Amino acid sequence: MNLIIGFAVAAVGGLIGVKIGLPQGALLGALIAIIIVNASGMLSTPRLPAPLLLAMYVLIAVELGAGVNRSALQALSRVWLPAVLFVLVLLAVTVVSSLLMSKFFGLDLATAIFGTSPGALSGITAMARQEGANAVVVAAMHTLRVVAIVVATPIIYRMLVK
Repeated sequence: MNLIIGFAVAAVGGLIGVKIGLPQGALLGALIAIIIVNASGMLSTPRLPAPLLLAMYVLIAVELGAGVNRSALQALSRVWLPAVLFVLVLLAVTVVSSLLMSKFFGLDLATAIFGTSPGALSGITAMARQEGANAVVVAAMHTLRVVAIVVATPIIYRMLVK
């Protein structure tokens, strides 16, 4: 029963997130709603059953894979070298920042790595949970990242083109 109530709370939170214009509103709104309800003690949403969790991972893979088509690969073929260098730099920054967060802030390494790695909130959080990281902390770190990027990027762009 708590799982059904949890789904209802998440659905309402997701709708609110979309309605108020949160970045990734459905996902973030649902996440925030579940966190508030669970943290308040009003409800303890149980973990998803393994078959449902597997189905969710498959759906995330379909969504992520659907964005890669022939034109995307053709565009990538024209910029493969800077793209590879960019990925290597991101991975290096992820590893260094993860090690620093783990050492100086007491985060376990799995949570630090998934929390600092670039990527889609849903995919990274799903992988983090599967690997035993603290998915709530990872989701919070990525939520902060997404909001900061959505707010800062237009400002930085305007400053650079002046």
